[in-house]
Amino acid sequence: MNPFTFDNSIPPLKRVKERLVGDAILKVNQWKMILSNGIPQQDGTTMRLTLNKAAEIIGIPKKSLEDYNQLFKKVQLLTDVNQFANEKMGVLRNYLRKNSKKLKKILKTQKVKENKKTIQKNKIQDNSVLQYLSDIKQNEEINEIGQHSISNQQNYQKQEETSMIKLEQDYDFFNNFEKEYESDLESNPSPLGVNFIFRNKQTGFNEQLDQF
Repeated sequence: MNPFTFDNSIPPLKRVKERLVGDAILKVNQWKMILSNGIPQQDGTTMRLTLNKAAEIIGIPKKSLEDYNQLFKKVQLLTDVNQFANEKMGVLRNYLRKNSKKLKKILKTQKVKENKKTIQKNKIQDNSVLQYLSDIKQNEEINEIGQHSISNQQNYQKQEETSMIKLEQDYDFFNNFEKEYESDLESNPSPLGVNFIFRNKQTGFNEQLDQF
């Protein structure tokens, strides 16, 4: 048989009947539900499916389901898509073509609103970051002040301890001076002896003060 001749014995492919909008809406919703919830398994687990696998279960190609979904979203911006439920999908496409200018205007307004929300969100995030950095800096300053205060307190305590040690040394020195003076005075009770002892003690006292 000549491969380029037409064989009348082979039945021609049937043209797929155009789907109704209501049926397409139902199929798209089922597709989304399978993608969202998965397929329950006998062991109690849930199997998640890819877009193509879920479309195979629905019985419609993934590309067609995505196309239907986009059409429904656009129509929903203009009117309730369910009012076309008993119409064919071609009617829905014609409706969008007739209202293309109105749809573009709505989409543009929607895009502007989304951009404003994005800008506002970014500002909030930037303010949050600035506030966070400010809090960190403030905490560092507080810690630095606290450490400086602790250091000053420690230095003050050391100074107090040093002063107390000097006072104790002074007190011991005068006690020893008094005891030695009385002892020397008993050994040299004469006025000359007193003057001599006093001059010696005064010299020792001055030398002791110079050491401090």
